Amino acid sequence: PKVDIQIIKYASRDVSLLGEVENPDVIYLRGKTTLLEAIAKAGGLTEKANLKGAYIIRKNRIIPIDLYALMTEGDLRYNVEVRRKDIIYIPNVQDQRVYVVGEVRRPTIVPFAGKILRVAEAIASAGDFEISAKRSNIKIIRGGLEKPTIITVDFNKITDGDLGENIALYSEDIVYVPASFVGEWNRILKQITPSLQTLMFGVTLDYYINRNR
Repeated sequence: PKVDIQIIKYASRDVSLLGEVENPDVIYLRGKTTLLEAIAKAGGLTEKANLKGAYIIRKNRIIPIDLYALMTEGDLRYNVEVRRKDIIYIPNVQDQRVYVVGEVRRPTIVPFAGKILRVAEAIASAGDFEISAKRSNIKIIRGGLEKPTIITVDFNKITDGDLGENIALYSEDIVYVPASFVGEWNRILKQITPSLQTLMFGVTLDYYINRNR
């Protein structure tokens, strides 16, 4: 017998694109869709997009995305396949910020658009050190979590007047204050990831609240 098959509805996935895209909204995707394809469906990026600060929230996990490396250097590792319920957030280029986590009193995000932010000021913005902090072994994690550059800062030297140790920070730097000597990179990741996720969720929630006022 002849059987006619009629497609009533294609399965689709809802993905949220927020921040510096031309049409921030929930979009519905069919079939395999890459990050760049999803951004294109939202009208593309605005001129104010911070290509270094984008990230995806996926099932309570933060996935940093270096759009600069993807779009200007052709690094296809960042052109990930988007999944149902993903939240893709593209910050404003003026939203320069660093993350301060670890043995500080208030792990926080420190904004610094239009000025130079140094290590001492970032630590002060986080309420200063906990008693357990190892001040001589502060880690500045730069360039994302996959292949970062790690700079060690001895805060005791800053206290003693060595201003050269009080380096300027870059946007998206992570200032990590350990409680004791930190060796392997996997151990650092395990310690800082929960704090980073909490801070980034806060940024995204703030965007939702301000957008819907």
